[in-house]
Amino acid sequence: MVTFTPVQIDFSLIASAMNARINQSLVGTTNVSTTNTLSAQAKAEIAASQELPWRLDEEPDLKKLALSALKSGDLISASTRRAALKADEDTPKLFAAYDALASLQALAATLADGDLSSAYADRAKKRIIEGINEITSFLGEADLKAVTMLSGERLSKAVSETAIKRQGYEITTDALHSGAEGDPVAQWAGVDGFTITIDRPDGQVTADIDLSGLADADRTLENVTDLINTELESVGAITRFSYNKVGEKDDNGYVIGDDWALKITSSSTETLSFSTATDGPALYMVGASGEGDYQSAQISKWTGLTDAAPTRSSAQVYAANDIETEIETEDGETKTTKTPAPTQFLASATDADGAVYALIETEGDLDQQIMRGEKDIALVKYDSTGREIWTRMIGATDEINGAALAVSADGRIAIGGSTKGDLSSDAIGSGESGFVTIYDSRGVEIMTRQQGSSFDDEVTSLAFDTDGSLFVGGKTKGTLDSNALAGGADAYVEKLDTNGDRLWINQFGTANDDGVTALTIDGAGGVIAAGIEDGQAVVRSVSGADFTGTDFSYTLGSARITSLAYDAGSVYAAGETRMDGFSAGQVSGTEQTHIDAFAMRLDISGATATDAWYQTMGGADDQTASSILVDNGQVYLAGTGETTFGATASEGDRNAFLLSLDISDGSQNWATNMAGRGGVSSAASIAISASGDNSLAAFGLPTGKLQLGDVSYVSDRTSARIGDHFYISVDGGREKKITLEEGDSYRSLTFKINAALLLNGQATARSGSDGQTLRIEPKEGVQINLVAGKDGADLLSAIGLPEGAVYNAPSLLDDKESSSDAPPLVALGLSTKNISLGTEDEAKSVADMLDAAMRGIRKAYRYAVEDPTLTSLTDTKQTTGGVSAYQTAQLANLQAGLARLQGGSSSYA
Repeated sequence: MVTFTPVQIDFSLIASAMNARINQSLVGTTNVSTTNTLSAQAKAEIAASQELPWRLDEEPDLKKLALSALKSGDLISASTRRAALKADEDTPKLFAAYDALASLQALAATLADGDLSSAYADRAKKRIIEGINEITSFLGEADLKAVTMLSGERLSKAVSETAIKRQGYEITTDALHSGAEGDPVAQWAGVDGFTITIDRPDGQVTADIDLSGLADADRTLENVTDLINTELESVGAITRFSYNKVGEKDDNGYVIGDDWALKITSSSTETLSFSTATDGPALYMVGASGEGDYQSAQISKWTGLTDAAPTRSSAQVYAANDIETEIETEDGETKTTKTPAPTQFLASATDADGAVYALIETEGDLDQQIMRGEKDIALVKYDSTGREIWTRMIGATDEINGAALAVSADGRIAIGGSTKGDLSSDAIGSGESGFVTIYDSRGVEIMTRQQGSSFDDEVTSLAFDTDGSLFVGGKTKGTLDSNALAGGADAYVEKLDTNGDRLWINQFGTANDDGVTALTIDGAGGVIAAGIEDGQAVVRSVSGADFTGTDFSYTLGSARITSLAYDAGSVYAAGETRMDGFSAGQVSGTEQTHIDAFAMRLDISGATATDAWYQTMGGADDQTASSILVDNGQVYLAGTGETTFGATASEGDRNAFLLSLDISDGSQNWATNMAGRGGVSSAASIAISASGDNSLAAFGLPTGKLQLGDVSYVSDRTSARIGDHFYISVDGGREKKITLEEGDSYRSLTFKINAALLLNGQATARSGSDGQTLRIEPKEGVQINLVAGKDGADLLSAIGLPEGAVYNAPSLLDDKESSSDAPPLVALGLSTKNISLGTEDEAKSVADMLDAAMRGIRKAYRYAVEDPTLTSLTDTKQTTGGVSAYQTAQLANLQAGLARLQGGSSSYA
């Protein structure tokens, strides 16, 4: 018989083990990095021997520190940076970052206290943004051993602020009818109809919409849409017309009021174009309404150009998103203030389909496109009704200036200007450099060319030749061709082929500052340039890399030419001058204190240019002419005037003006003006559509092609540029680079991110009411670090993904107690987004952010020199007043198990 001897188990041993585990959970030792190998005593000795930058014998002079911070140069000197980055210990790196933050904090705090004039606000804002970027870059290079340092925030998930809205194949027009649904639509009375051309994969069909058989009294929404759909069905088209109410909705989602619009529902297999039997030209004038922070880009459409006076058919503004700033009030609450961001149109052009393109300058985000610097430019496309089709922001990260726009016969759009940053990976030049970016009609960037000298360059003018080649005009302070620089700055004209490669360049000038101010194409494919040469306005033809005997040159004198046009052997020029006379082909007389606008015609015969007429649009104050064009025997001029412009009086302090001049002598046919916000408006450019004035406007339909849908490429729908990138790592591991390539969408970016994450998290492209966003979520218990790309090429900021740590805390029911093996994480919470110092409250908000970052550095120092368990416990007490909810749950579970064990006998028999 086998005898079993009971095993004696002492539950006090188990209880002791569990008590130890409880104590361990209280101080969070499971989160301490295993890389901290120095003993507590050794670290304490190190701490005692160091002079800490936050332990000062006397209060620092904040104003002196602030004024020092305003000076140019690095906050962290080159020698300090080198020494800190080479050091094995963390403390030199932390001290260098702390000192830099202290300088910036003093700058913001001094403004907040009113000890520094608000006149320094703009300069201080730029300096703080530069400083934060410098500190972020420094910490990115620093190899910290005791902590993982993040300049941004720590989050549970990361979602892009920029949503890419999927454009469907339907549109709703503006309101066309106000009244009862069954009433006839007033603006359809007397309209004969229109034609719809449908391009399909199997060919082209045409639907003629003939309204002549429908009496005006019967032209209701229902009757007209039924007639249109009957014709579309007869040709086998899928597209259909309908109508619905438009306007604001009540709390139940029902539209308020009695405004009605047409709705067009099409498909990806049909492209619609609209035309009428009779039409006329329409002018589009772009500029700005208002001034200062309240300035908004403005576009207006003008018809009836052959009448005694034109009709302004429509006008609208393009406003940027307000700049939002979070400030802390005196009672400790946070509120968001909104400040308008100014915009203005700089240039315009039309294409063969009647679409209008405008170059806009903005100091704020444009809808879903996030501005990356203090200012940016964008290309906006409108149809002939004024409906915005798309907007494409350049995505500049440094200073940028837009200057020129041109459209080719095949539908390509070129914009040009200058920037101090790099817009392409193969950018050449230093300082300020000129650039040209070309898009196709869908708004997809084809190429960016940024090739300058070793000194400052600018692109000021663009013009497409009939064969698709592009002429570029500008100025340079360096050498762009084989010739030496003639003076302080030279003018240049270059010709690029359809691939953007240089065919030739002609750099020319005098001993003074010269430059090209306008270009136009002559009837033979040559280019004509206007510019400043030796202080004089000059118009000349440029036939190639060298001037020849067939090139003409005409000197106007002390003036500035802003715009050129060519028609039937004559060149038309517009500009401004202070001279009050004109004789012997040049401006003359007495120099005035104010500026007058002028327009003139030069007749070209071989290598000779002769003035045919010269007209000024003067007045008591300043008048400037910005744009001139010729169409069907009429000359049109746009400008800006104070009090008067020619024979027309201003309606406010400063107005945009539009004039028609007789082509034979320059006399005024008609003139009109346009007021703006606060009595201020301005004109920058005009463009004309030969068929923009027709009855299609009565139906809210565009002339030419109806563009539906849009591309989903990140590089075109956001301010991101090809080559932008960021880095991603898991639990402090190796950083992997995520680069934006041509044709990438949010969905294709998820493939790259998921390949880097493996099974530690997931990136998804999620669709919502505002569009598709990019979302990154870690697996439970995993920490994903998102690190910004290099300065000027950061993809995170371009699409609105936060820089920092994304951590998915383990469930309270998780009994594994596993956590990241990475060093402790310190997030400084620094951000350059929406920094504003215009008021003391705004400055205080920035100072508080920087002060919090300084506390983060001190916390990181404690991790570096103190016992990590004590640091963790100290931080827990300071931030929560006790153990966390997670620790409390663990403690409860462990104590419950311990109670069950201790509830039995002390041994088993």
